[in-house]
Amino acid sequence: MKGLVLAVGLLISAIGTLWGSSPCERHGSSDLSVDEVQIPMERDYRKLLESRLGVTGFDCGRSIDLNLGPEACVSVFSHVSGGKKTFWVTLTRPESSLWQVAAGVNNLKTERAANIKINRIDARISESRATLIKEASMQMLKSAQKNRVISSGTDSVRRITGGPIEYSIQRPGSSTLYGTRSGLPLCESKAHRLANLWDELIEYCETNAADRERVGAQIDRDARAVLSSKR
Repeated sequence: MKGLVLAVGLLISAIGTLWGSSPCERHGSSDLSVDEVQIPMERDYRKLLESRLGVTGFDCGRSIDLNLGPEACVSVFSHVSGGKKTFWVTLTRPESSLWQVAAGVNNLKTERAANIKINRIDARISESRATLIKEASMQMLKSAQKNRVISSGTDSVRRITGGPIEYSIQRPGSSTLYGTRSGLPLCESKAHRLANLWDELIEYCETNAADRERVGAQIDRDARAVLSSKR
C-alpha cells in the first residue's frame, strides 16, 4: 500500500513539474518565423479566419491566436472619419472554435462555421500607444526567420497541441508582413515581450473603460522593451 501511495505521489510530482512550473522555465525560441509554404487546408482556414475575424484593418499590427479553444484576433489600426484620424483596438473571438467546427476528414467544411457567433469589442487607443505597438510589431516581423512548412501532419499537430500565434502588419503601398510563433518564447526576449504585449491588448479590450489606462501603461512598457531589447 505504501508503495502505491509513493508511486501516485511521484506521478503527481512529475505532472506538477511538467505543467505547474513557471512559464519562464519552459520558454524556448526567441525568434518569429515566416511560413514560405502553406498546404491547401491552411489556405482554406485562412480564408475562414479573414472572413469571420479579420473585420478591420491592421496597419499598426495584428495577432491571431490559433489555439484549440476559440481563436482570438486582435487588430490595432487607424481610422479616418471627417478628416480626423483615430486609433482603435478590436478584439474578435468566436463562441466556438472555427477550426474544430469546420474540420472535416480531408478538407475544411467552411459552411459549418457560417453561423458561429462572433463576439467583438472595439476600444479607443491613443496615437502614441498605437505607434509604439506598430514600431514593435514592425521590428519583430522584419527580422522574422524563414521557415519552410512541412505539409504532412500539419493539421493533426494543430488538433492535438493547438496552432501557433500569427503576427502581421499591413504596409501601405507594400506587401503585408507575416510571422508566426509556434512555441513559448525565450524568457524576457523580444518575442516574450511581444507575446505579453498582445495578451495585454486582449485584456485592454476586456477591461472596463475607466481602468484601461492601467493596462495601457503596461502595453507601453512592453512595446518599449521590444524596441530596446538586444535579443
